[in-house]
Amino acid sequence: METTGKQTTARIVPHPHRSPSRDPMIPPKPPGCLDCLRTKLQLLPIITFTWLAVTVCLSYVLAAINKDTEADFPYISKTANVDPQRAIFSQMVTMGSVLYGICSTMRYLSMKADLLSCSVSRGYHWLNIIGVCTGLLVCLGNTILGNFPTDGYRSHYKAPHYVGATAAFAGGVVYGWIQTRLSWLLEHKQRKTSRIQLVLMIWTTMALLTFGISKVVYEVQKSKGYGTKEGTLRDVYLVSTVTEWVLAFSIAGFPLTFVRDFKASVLRSPRILRRDYTEDIQVCYYAKGIKVCYYTMIIKVCY
Repeated sequence: METTGKQTTARIVPHPHRSPSRDPMIPPKPPGCLDCLRTKLQLLPIITFTWLAVTVCLSYVLAAINKDTEADFPYISKTANVDPQRAIFSQMVTMGSVLYGICSTMRYLSMKADLLSCSVSRGYHWLNIIGVCTGLLVCLGNTILGNFPTDGYRSHYKAPHYVGATAAFAGGVVYGWIQTRLSWLLEHKQRKTSRIQLVLMIWTTMALLTFGISKVVYEVQKSKGYGTKEGTLRDVYLVSTVTEWVLAFSIAGFPLTFVRDFKASVLRSPRILRRDYTEDIQVCYYAKGIKVCYYTMIIKVCY
């Protein structure tokens, strides 16, 4: 710190072991698996889908072995209402939601770079922001439905599960359509991806509508005493459960369409500036004829 009259300037001392000629924009290479995750982002969607698929299938297998649910296409939530599968399902769904959120964030950053390189209107940048927010809403919905099962609670305590399911399923469809529109905008770079996403979203939307209608019909008829899922309502029950499985796998598998995009992307490692406070010095100045002194520090910035 250098003081001249009433003006005070800070003196920055370079790191003694850092070469001044090194380009600060080139990040250091992280070791081992960290470098693999940084340079091979296409593995992230594959890991995310595999994790979520294993979560659902493992919960179903354990419930069927323990005879806690029927063996032929129950609702996914019905496979995780009893321990140990309830604890396993909630924990794995939470971890899978984190992976899904990372995929959504990486997709946002990738699309942001593509949109900035093109002359597009500001509305598409806002659409990209809405897209990542919707993707994070899907993650939140998954954690809610995974941690609030339907059985073992009173009727008014089941609301969080249905709110989470709505956010996960309906939000997943909205998120998919937003990403499809963004991919279609960059058709010159993501032609195959946009077409695959369009077909997948038509399929997923049909599954969502079929599931919603059949679920409402089944619940209404069951509440009126028209039958049970083992009797006269068996057909509508199976339509509802099968389309739920199809919908869940379609939404979980949507990040697989990001593989081509992520394959051409590299994540830049963050840089951290360390501040070392080395010594105290006394700074004095005069204000209205009165000498004022205070202590400050020399800050050494390493870069």
